[in-house]
Amino acid sequence: MIERLTPTGRVVVLGAAAALLVLLPGVPAALRTAVTVAFFVLGPGLGWTFTLPLTGPIERGALAVALSLTLDVLVAEALLFVGLTGALPAAAVLAAIAVTGALVEA
Repeated sequence: MIERLTPTGRVVVLGAAAALLVLLPGVPAALRTAVTVAFFVLGPGLGWTFTLPLTGPIERGALAVALSLTLDVLVAEALLFVGLTGALPAAAVLAAIAVTGALVEA
């Protein structure tokens, strides 16, 4: 299925997988922080930006960051509302959102 994805979609799927893998126990804290912050800031929004009628890479990058941070806040609030805390549930939900966007784009 990954062969059907666009290059950006592949980056999103691999970034989501990497963000979930580094949250496993035993991964050095510096690597965990770098990968998860990069995914949380860019991943969820990047999965959905190519479904919108934008033309320039600056627009896409700005929208990807803005959409990612918005989704981060909404997911965090929803998880707090239902009583789930921690990075792993948030990363799982955000990875699902990002991969869904990449699949819609394909």
